[in-house]
Amino acid sequence: MVESKEGTPEQMDLWVYYKMIREERGYTYGEIACDFLHRSQLSRFEKGKNMFSAECLLAAIKGLNMTPEEFFALMPNHSPNQIHVFNAKMREYVMANDLEGMKSLLKPRAKKKIDRIHNLMIKVALLDTSGEDLMITSDRQFVRDYLDNIKQWTQFEVYVLGLCLKAFDDDDIYDLALDMIKSNDLSRLVASHEELVKKTLLNIYVYFICMNRYEYSRKIKAEIESLINEWDMEAKIILHIFGTFATFKQKDSPELLDEIQGDIQVLKKFGVTGLADRLVMFMKRYR
Repeated sequence: MVESKEGTPEQMDLWVYYKMIREERGYTYGEIACDFLHRSQLSRFEKGKNMFSAECLLAAIKGLNMTPEEFFALMPNHSPNQIHVFNAKMREYVMANDLEGMKSLLKPRAKKKIDRIHNLMIKVALLDTSGEDLMITSDRQFVRDYLDNIKQWTQFEVYVLGLCLKAFDDDDIYDLALDMIKSNDLSRLVASHEELVKKTLLNIYVYFICMNRYEYSRKIKAEIESLINEWDMEAKIILHIFGTFATFKQKDSPELLDEIQGDIQVLKKFGVTGLADRLVMFMKRYR
């Protein structure tokens, strides 16, 4: 991995990375070249003198006997998508409860899709943090139409759904969750973004319980259980504790509240303090 002077990972140029992989795997230009990808093109690309077209890049990767997924998954510090970077910036303001800082990120008269989505994320965060609702009907309709028209969900759309839950009504959230997990190529989606898909579904499950939509929460729980395995302990803990919390909310049983608090103390005892603290926050807010 390439490192900066301070020892932190840096983004490696694509042509530098390609040359490194080719040499590590022992392939010559002649072994990779084909009818529409010549040795001279490979040489110029590895020197940074010209970029490949998408077709040539795929052929060059195929010549290494790798899939595109394998090639990019192994790339050092592969760049996160725009929404991930933007969310990290916005969360700094959220954690500091800096409402004016959050509002400073809003782009007036936003026309690009990504700018409109960023604005919506900020408005949802403001609503969640302060109760101030700046969303208008066109904001909600825009993001609903955007996700409705996606045939194959990617990491980007999963982020949008997970970060903008309060922009939708409960029926929309449930329908979109099903669209996400039943998207055209589920196997590739889950293989590439399995943890993100599970976390988004868990957030939706918790959201429905907090909003007292227990029938929807049961349906989402069934979908989660079909995806998790014996190693998904955090998911199992969340399903168990919030399942108990849902029963407590419906029956108002002190014994169940004691059980939840006991489970949270066990988490803290074993050092899972981050999850324990999040659970405590939810219990206080939505009890």
